[in-house]
Amino acid sequence: MIGLKDIFPTNSLQEWSERLKKDLKADNLNLLDRYDPIEEIGYKCYGHSESSVQNTGSPGELPLTRGIKTSSNEWRNVSHIIVKNDKVANEEALDALMKGADMICFTLTKESDFSELLKGIQMEYIHVAFIPYSVAQFKLIKKDIVNTNPLNTSLWLDLISNENGWDLIGKEEILNPTGAQSNLFMVDGFMFRETGASATQEIVFALLTGHEYLIRLMDKGLNIDEASACIHFRMGIGSNYFIEIAKTRALKELWAKVVGSYHPEHYCSNTCSISAFTGNVNKSVKDPYTNLLRQTTEAMSAIIGGIDNICVEPYDSNTLNQAGLAKRMALNIPLILKEESYFNYVADPMGGSYSLEDLTWTIAEKSWSLFAQLDKQGGIYDPNVASELRTLVQNTREKRVQQIKNGDKLLIGINKFTNPQEETNQFHPATKYFQMNTLILERDLTEI
Repeated sequence: MIGLKDIFPTNSLQEWSERLKKDLKADNLNLLDRYDPIEEIGYKCYGHSESSVQNTGSPGELPLTRGIKTSSNEWRNVSHIIVKNDKVANEEALDALMKGADMICFTLTKESDFSELLKGIQMEYIHVAFIPYSVAQFKLIKKDIVNTNPLNTSLWLDLISNENGWDLIGKEEILNPTGAQSNLFMVDGFMFRETGASATQEIVFALLTGHEYLIRLMDKGLNIDEASACIHFRMGIGSNYFIEIAKTRALKELWAKVVGSYHPEHYCSNTCSISAFTGNVNKSVKDPYTNLLRQTTEAMSAIIGGIDNICVEPYDSNTLNQAGLAKRMALNIPLILKEESYFNYVADPMGGSYSLEDLTWTIAEKSWSLFAQLDKQGGIYDPNVASELRTLVQNTREKRVQQIKNGDKLLIGINKFTNPQEETNQFHPATKYFQMNTLILERDLTEI
């Protein structure tokens, strides 16, 4: 033990507060109190052991707020490829692997020739995830690819968009014959976040969906350990730095609470596998290079929060004209954070920060309260619950737009310091998820 407490004096909360007042030249510390109108929570920018309400233990210990990683904070760098042509998608994947990706995520839009799609990809060395477009394709990939390589392949079937899949998939099609269980079913918090939801609402959606998956899987004959191993969380990343760090940590804690209520036999079943994807809500194509800074801080918050995989999407991925620079920088940002900034060296680096721990607790408490209420009302597939969630998101969406319109929130290049050089690129029209349009502030400012 280093014995830092024996070397440096320990200050009380009162002494710490008085020193802050002196340094800030303030009579009180109210200026360090914050209220987030999107999350509808208040929090302080400072903390002390005497005022902290949260004790999260160490990494690897329940309640798993600090995650299961104990010696490092490793993550995979994901290249996300939407497959429209198998040969072209294969070339894109090989190029990404040569430029630093160590995981490929294929979103499939049609029937595919997998011998062509996976040609030259050495799947024993990297991880490949497939987002199938149909239940039939899910079954084919599970049988021909995942069963033969369960450790390095995943299937991310979204059973919110494909609810009828529960009736079409049997227990024998879920469990791997080798015993090593792959992620097969995706909780798509990312797409839910893209509709304009808050971090808290995203957690609630993820918990409701994940819990419903557990119930359905156990109804098919799986035990809680097998069911938990099947589920993967794809989460969005917003630009609210500390909120995003706390969101990931809160999700890990609350998912352990959900799984733990079913008394799993194996400790690892309490953990949740998380991939974080940057989105388009706050991105700009009229001033494109401002996105690089947004993507960097978003990636930092996700990595510090303790995700397993990160995908920095090119900032123009949802536009008519895509630039090579955007794709290259999307891969480079996580690489720089790992190879030059060493973000992978320390497990849960924010653990022990009293203000961050309290923020995590505040978000977890608010999320759990709403989750418990909606779960009791019937869960994510109940029409009334879904309608209530959509109403909450719509209100948040309107707040986001009004913040930009009124100048209460500044987005460089969008409502402040706009680019004098005209850019011709445009975002694609809105798509729908959970019966809600996706939100891109630059594109949709006149919508509401």
